[in-house]
Amino acid sequence: MDNKVYLDHIEAHVDDIKGYCEFLIKLFRSGKFKQVNENGTSMYINPDGVAIEIKKKEEGLNPVNAGICMPCIRLENPEAHIEELGFKIEKSFDLPDGKVHFFTDHENIVWHAKSYTHKDATVSF
Repeated sequence: MDNKVYLDHIEAHVDDIKGYCEFLIKLFRSGKFKQVNENGTSMYINPDGVAIEIKKKEEGLNPVNAGICMPCIRLENPEAHIEELGFKIEKSFDLPDGKVHFFTDHENIVWHAKSYTHKDATVSF
């Protein structure tokens, strides 16, 4: 069993997805991005392999869903790990490679945890 926890990606919710991806390429002086769904959501990968998911900012959402937010980790059996940390899974859904679970930490930061350790197609291109 793989006991490691991996940072999968962080998110940035912005008005101009493509423009923000282009900004990140300039900021890091390199990197790449691709659109990962029909809504225009894109994934930027920096030269060190850090993934930033770029999503369209939605009007009317509370501030926790604007700017850089919702860090994502990958690990085996995230349900047990989240419970060990003293948090409750608030919602879950299926991805092509397994489940993803959302929870909120003690600072009111929403995290999501993928139930597998490999990089999936959204962060591996």
